[in-house]
Amino acid sequence: MATRGAIARDLGDSRFRGIYHHWDAYPAGLGKTLWDAYRYYFELDLELMLRRLIDDHPAGWSTIVDCDLSALLPEVDRATQKPGLMMANIYRTLLREIEASGFQVLHQRIALTPLRKLWIAMRTNCDRSRVGKITLISG
Repeated sequence: MATRGAIARDLGDSRFRGIYHHWDAYPAGLGKTLWDAYRYYFELDLELMLRRLIDDHPAGWSTIVDCDLSALLPEVDRATQKPGLMMANIYRTLLREIEASGFQVLHQRIALTPLRKLWIAMRTNCDRSRVGKITLISG
């Protein structure tokens, strides 16, 4: 079930301009994503964030929750995000392995081999150069 919402800019005089956001518009979903984007991706630059989220996407969003927001950044800033996205993909894969084991972390050690970590990092880098933007991939 969709929890619809909006990403909007206050224009004053009780007027707003914004776009539609279809899925997961709860504070813990869309709210957290917007807060994290404001703090980390846009470095507290609210005007840049609103321009990227509202003005550059007039049709609205299905969802931005759990999406790679670095695609909204200028190309010069995307390169600095690459190492973090590589690590995010490695940790996401490790968490999926832990989930697949039934969360048996107290009874056994669950780890990724160095070769698999290298493969995930290289795949993240290759996806970025092929698609033209950084994308989070499945392990």
